[in-house]
Amino acid sequence: MCIIDRFEGDTALWEGGHASRSLLPMAAREGDVLHEDDKGGYYVDLVETKRRKDAMQTRLSALFSKQ
Repeated sequence: MCIIDRFEGDTALWEGGHASRSLLPMAAREGDVLHEDDKGGYYVDLVETKRRKDAMQTRLSALFSKQ
């Protein structure tokens, strides 16, 4: 599992790795959770991506509501 940190040109970067954007689904975005498939490409784990984004939103809401 890896999480896209950013894109630099045609390369997707994440902690400890990178891949050509051509190996990713066209809709892949920063913050998406990726898994490598058996053909050397990647697919977006939509369920895990949503879970992580929801958890981060909950943390941010809690942080800013304490002010």
